[in-house]
Amino acid sequence: MDAVTNTGRKSEKDLVLIVDDMRVHQMTQAALVAKMDLGVTFAKNGLEAVEKYRQLDISLILMDVNMPEMGGIEATRLIKKLAGDDFIPVIFISGAEGHDVIRCAIEAGGDDFIQRPFPFELLEGKITALRRIAQLYGQVTELNALRAHEVEVAEQLLSGAVESGNVALDQVYIHKQPAETFSGDVQLTAFRPNGDLNVFLGDFTGHGLTASFGALPLSETFRAMTAKGYDAEEILAQINRQRYRL
Repeated sequence: MDAVTNTGRKSEKDLVLIVDDMRVHQMTQAALVAKMDLGVTFAKNGLEAVEKYRQLDISLILMDVNMPEMGGIEATRLIKKLAGDDFIPVIFISGAEGHDVIRCAIEAGGDDFIQRPFPFELLEGKITALRRIAQLYGQVTELNALRAHEVEVAEQLLSGAVESGNVALDQVYIHKQPAETFSGDVQLTAFRPNGDLNVFLGDFTGHGLTASFGALPLSETFRAMTAKGYDAEEILAQINRQRYRL
């Protein structure tokens, strides 16, 4: 019932890794997993489970606790570390009793715990629930990645609009490293009518998008008043009035 061929190629079904040193337990769980139209692969101990996870695209793991060479708790700890930000559900299935075993399993990264004997409906329900959570987690991860990309593009556009009018770039060098993608840091340069150079350095309170809202109108005011020859004190006073209204 292993969904992986000898060439290492996987079926298109979501693949469940069953980790147990007893063949009868493997076959019992595999029958239920196959009934749910999921692929199945096996490991007889924690070492094999970690290696299978490295090699295959595992979507869910059914993990025994006590096994030779490496137990399920240590294997889960290693797999969760390898998974990083990916959510790989692990359901512990064991005949071991006691709160300490359950606590250790959950602390190692287990997402649920079932004690033998148990009705198949219980395991089926937990698999369904955790697969749904994994799908939602994947959707959120994709949305966050899309949002991060859009924020980066927006920041580039805003920075370009604010700083594209800067002058004397061969004389004034700026290094900006904000704590977040968007920031309230403003660095502007503009020539006065007599050829003098005005340099404006500012930092809006806060971080993120809200702190950057005022940068564009501020830059326009600074450049327009500098080009008309206003003194620095007058430019700052007008910028303060404009910020206050905004």
